[in-house]
Amino acid sequence: MNTDELTDKELALINNIINKLQIHMEKTQQTLYNLSVTLGFEYQPFYRLMKNKRLPTISSLAMITEHLQCTIEELISDKILVDVNLINTLDDISLYNTNLDDSTSSKTNTTVSKDKTVKISIPVKDYMPYIHDNFFAIKFKNLQTSGIEHWKTYFTTNTINTDGIFLVNYQDKIVEFNVISTSSKFIIIESNNQESRILQSEIKPLAKFFNNLLLFESDSYYLQGVK
Repeated sequence: MNTDELTDKELALINNIINKLQIHMEKTQQTLYNLSVTLGFEYQPFYRLMKNKRLPTISSLAMITEHLQCTIEELISDKILVDVNLINTLDDISLYNTNLDDSTSSKTNTTVSKDKTVKISIPVKDYMPYIHDNFFAIKFKNLQTSGIEHWKTYFTTNTINTDGIFLVNYQDKIVEFNVISTSSKFIIIESNNQESRILQSEIKPLAKFFNNLLLFESDSYYLQGVK
C-alpha cells in the first residue's frame, strides 16, 4: 500500500510507531540496520516501515512490542511512558548523587532514589528534546488533598540558557530560581516582584521545571499531567 493510499489515522499510527523506534535507537545508540537485526527483521522491510511509512503486520507489531517491553496500545499512542523518581522535598536532593561524566550525554545525570518510581504519560513531541535527561518529581506539601498528591516534575540539566524555573545549587543550598533572562555571564531572576542579577559562575544548575502533576493514591500509582 502506498503512502498516499493510507488514511490520516493510519499515517498517524505509523508515525507514532516510528517515533518510538527512533527514541529507542537514540537512547541505545543503534543504527537502523542494527535495530533491524536486534528485532529479527530483514533490513529492507524494516527500512520500508521506517522510511516509506508502510503499515506493519501483526507479527511485526508483536516483535516490536516484545523488544520495547510495551503493549501495542502504548506503541501506537502519540504519548510515551517515562519513568519519574519521586522525592519529598528540595532538601532531599542533596542526598542523591550527581554524575557529571555521563558518557552518553553532556547533560547532568542526577541519580535519585529508585525506591519510589512512577510512569507518566508525555506526548512524544514534548519528550523528544529530553531523551537523554532524567525526570524526577518533588511533592507540594501545601497542596496535598485527600487521596491526591500534587507534584512538580523536573528534567535534569547542567545549563541555563533560556528562561524558566530551575533548581540550582547556590551558596551551598538547593533553591528554585524563576529565571526571566539569561546571558553567557549572568542570569536574571524574579522573586517577590523584584529582579536580581546573579553570575552564572556562582550557580550550579541541576534541573528545569517540566510540568505539574497529580498523583492519585491507589494500589498502583497513576500520574496525570496538569497543564
